[in-house]
Amino acid sequence: MPSSILAQDVPCIERLEIELWPEYDRSEMLVILRLELADDVSLPTTVELSIPRRAGGPSAVAKWDPDSGPNDQVRWSSIEDGEWIRISIETDTSGVWLEYYDALTLEGSERSYTFQWLGGFEIGSLRCMVQQPKAAESMHVSGAGDVVEDGGLKYHVVDFGALTTSQSVQIDISYTNPIGQLTNPAMIVRPEETRGGTPDVSAWLPYVIGGFGALILILGFIFWSRLHPGMGSSNLRRWFGEKAQKNDEAETGKTTRTQRFCHYCGTRANLDDNFCRNCGTKLRQG
Repeated sequence: MPSSILAQDVPCIERLEIELWPEYDRSEMLVILRLELADDVSLPTTVELSIPRRAGGPSAVAKWDPDSGPNDQVRWSSIEDGEWIRISIETDTSGVWLEYYDALTLEGSERSYTFQWLGGFEIGSLRCMVQQPKAAESMHVSGAGDVVEDGGLKYHVVDFGALTTSQSVQIDISYTNPIGQLTNPAMIVRPEETRGGTPDVSAWLPYVIGGFGALILILGFIFWSRLHPGMGSSNLRRWFGEKAQKNDEAETGKTTRTQRFCHYCGTRANLDDNFCRNCGTKLRQG
């Protein structure tokens, strides 16, 4: 599947670097163009490049410094022209960066791609570097000379040297990727990691039911307390104290002589006490 870059009515290019990264973070070809205009080009100026229409448009357009890389974005516009999109880039610096994604030809584990430069520029030096995917096997790049390594990855280098406006170049790439692995899969957000997705209802439903049940009990107690205003905290203790005494009597079949409780607050008292040690209420006899 060919990919072409067509330049029209633009200044001379001192240096053009093309990088092709197949299956880097998508199952596509990432195309990166870095160009440096000649010293005699008056700035600001407009550079017009055409990319395949199937690419949908550039993913990044920026100024480029050979020492620091891409930096500020630049103004650009586009217009469709048949199978191409013409990108007009306004720049006040000599360095321009453009990148886009293009489709690979995928047939099972086989991969192939053809990149074309159709000419139209006078270029002082053109170099293309093709990144080899981590899982790639038997990679072939037409016209490649050296294979260099950078950051743990291999790059197939194709040097074209100087080109006139009438010269074009073509690069054919083929390889196999048996497991379909991307070079940088960490950049892909998997469905289970996606923020804002549909939550697992079964995971939090028991907590909701438990919380709702506790809320019903609290509201029920508040409502019951309002219907029985005399049942304050001390009366509740008295109620539980009297209940404990009745339970003891039920178990023994008679009144327990060794146990005595305050009829008001429910606090346990000694047999010889006349007043409650907790609330001071005079204790009932008998």
